[in-house]
Amino acid sequence: MFRKTWQTYLLVAIVLLGIDWLVGVARFHWSAFSHAFAAINFPCSILYLWIEKQPTVWWHRVFGPFVNDEIGQGISFLLMVALQAVFLTILLSLSQRWRTQKQSKTIVGG
Repeated sequence: MFRKTWQTYLLVAIVLLGIDWLVGVARFHWSAFSHAFAAINFPCSILYLWIEKQPTVWWHRVFGPFVNDEIGQGISFLLMVALQAVFLTILLSLSQRWRTQKQSKTIVGG
């Protein structure tokens, strides 16, 4: 069970990383993709979009001289994708469990 969940997480994370990267780049060229990016990554996108708007001075003050805004945004992007993949994996797991229970009830119930 744990191995299947881990495999599902990795698959979701890889797919989400690709989609987020494409939509994330597209949102700088077409404003409609900004809404798509926020929707795909909700609720994690709220914090990420706030972090993204912070100036370089904020990054140096909070994290020191070794983390600038570009490095910080890259790290926070990867963390956002990883956390969003956890949420989606939990939803997929619960959905699968619910579907299995529903099927077993219809088989037993007749």
